[in-house]
Amino acid sequence: MKTIKKIDFLSMAKFTTALFALFGIMLLLSVMIVSVWFIIDGLGDWGTLLQNAWQSIVLTIWLGIFGFIFGALGALVYNVVAKFSGGLKISLS
Repeated sequence: MKTIKKIDFLSMAKFTTALFALFGIMLLLSVMIVSVWFIIDGLGDWGTLLQNAWQSIVLTIWLGIFGFIFGALGALVYNVVAKFSGGLKISLS
């Protein structure tokens, strides 16, 4: 068993930024597919598509920013708790 005693907060922040941004990109693609589908079916228009695209892009950026902040805070909190609890034990092969 190995013990994680400390997490580099910048490393964790970069990881969660990428992860949250990836979720935002998946959301963007989903919204675009549904918007195009609505246009094809005559239920939407190009203005709605552009508005949905803009909102999804802004959301993706916000998700990246919050991913960085919460990743860094999570690593810092883990480091404080690990000092008192001894860290997280994991098995590596």
